[in-house]
Amino acid sequence: MKRALGILCVLAVSIGCQPNSSWTGDRLTMTTFQDFNDQPKEGWRQLAVEGDYDGAADLISRYIDANQPILESWQVGTLRFHQGQMLACADKYRLALQVLAEAQSANLPTTGPAVLGRYVNATIAFIESDRAAFDKARAAIDAAQRSPANEILREKAEILARRFDASYLNAWIDAGRVVVPVAGEVDEDLPDSGD
Repeated sequence: MKRALGILCVLAVSIGCQPNSSWTGDRLTMTTFQDFNDQPKEGWRQLAVEGDYDGAADLISRYIDANQPILESWQVGTLRFHQGQMLACADKYRLALQVLAEAQSANLPTTGPAVLGRYVNATIAFIESDRAAFDKARAAIDAAQRSPANEILREKAEILARRFDASYLNAWIDAGRVVVPVAGEVDEDLPDSGD
């Protein structure tokens, strides 16, 4: 059995089928958090654009593991949030909820100019189909201070509210259409739906 797996691995590498094969060793540790998380053609977002949600979730996990000593808690929380999103897009809801709980425990901001912690709560409630919890999280986002990042989160929460009975993937794609006016703000990148 081990020999058969070994042969499959060698075959996969030789024909270029190794998932995320360009993301190894140095590239994982030499890519900044900002580039890995925020650049549309870099890091996990490139895989998400290609519809490889499992691959994006796996790459995020590998990036966290490789950079754990230097990442701040909020950075790990942000990455876990995106990993949870990718798992939900891949219809792996139970695992997505476990990862999103890790994002919650990272103490992402629930006040200030970017209330990402509130949006994590809204995302969890959406996945759990808990309308009361979703409405509570959305109200907290609506009540947050006015800022560009919070305006983006308000728009995304509004889209999730309108798509509450849809799959997470469909809601995520719609929420990803929110225009992000400033690089580095809370955003999504998504596959071209052909609209």
